[in-house]
Amino acid sequence: MYRSAALIALTCLFSLSAQTAELCGFPGRDGDRQLQGVINRWLPAPDNSVLDAGTRQITVADAGRGRGSLQTGDLLLLLQMQGAELNADNSDAYGDGVSGDGKAQGAVALQAGQFEFLRLEALDDNTLTVRGAGANGGLVHRYVSRAPRAAGGQLVRVPQFENLTLSGNLRAEPWDGRSGGVVAVDVRRTLRLNGFAIDARGTGFRGAAALSLQGALGDERDYVYPAPAPDELAVGYGQHGSKGEGLAGTPRWLYVGDQVVDTSTGKRASDGYPDGSMAKGAPANAGGGGVSLSADNRVPSGGGGGAGGDSGGDASLSASTPASSTAASAASAASATSEMATSGGT
Repeated sequence: MYRSAALIALTCLFSLSAQTAELCGFPGRDGDRQLQGVINRWLPAPDNSVLDAGTRQITVADAGRGRGSLQTGDLLLLLQMQGAELNADNSDAYGDGVSGDGKAQGAVALQAGQFEFLRLEALDDNTLTVRGAGANGGLVHRYVSRAPRAAGGQLVRVPQFENLTLSGNLRAEPWDGRSGGVVAVDVRRTLRLNGFAIDARGTGFRGAAALSLQGALGDERDYVYPAPAPDELAVGYGQHGSKGEGLAGTPRWLYVGDQVVDTSTGKRASDGYPDGSMAKGAPANAGGGGVSLSADNRVPSGGGGGAGGDSGGDASLSASTPASSTAASAASAASATSEMATSGGT
């Protein structure tokens, strides 16, 4: 089956203005290819960095991971992976600040999800000079990375094919808290899926770790509660299940592969979410953790929060979703169908 490249969400179109069309790099520069697996390169932003609208200089933390090396003229995708303003009240106003609805989820405001295309014009070690659609050829949006609570913008190298035929699924490297979880491709003429898919399932935000805790000072009314530090976890001091990872940030304790990983440093200063990453409040699109019904955990906690979901439930009623979800992906756009191959490249 043939499908138009225009159906892949992350692409430039002929209909763009002359100024914006300059951002499309060199359409078809990677030629005709038959590929599968990883096709992108992902480059993380440095911790505690800010890119203001209008800037043309971007510093990346390192050379990144994935396929391909950066060259002048490359098409780049810059997107904000995490960033949100949360109400951290220990009440049902947690998240979006709306009280009385019993939901305790969401966010007051989201910065995560904004994105734009750029053209790479110069490369000097980890400093990139780009052309964007903003003022003076700079960025349109402002991107903020605030460790440990939220990763900022990541850059994705977008290959530009003349024609592309899949010999297997295209996939992303898993999101690691700094980069990954995104598939982006530009095809000038014909993309032939050939029975395969653009697939970023399971490579996005991560689910919370299950911790063995004996209890602390919380109760079943908690929407937010501090995560245990390593020394506290060693003796089982703590309460409730952990919130999952999502657009608003990363909880202290995560499953990475089959390992429980502490994503923070220090005792309590780096809990990942404001005022704590445990209990049933659901930050932005992440799931809340289950709450225990007694201070000594004799009635145990529900499950840890997933990377996309609702507020956590009481242990006797429910446990929140333990699965991870896709961070950001062009793959969903490939589900749209078009039986006719059309020219939809840059």
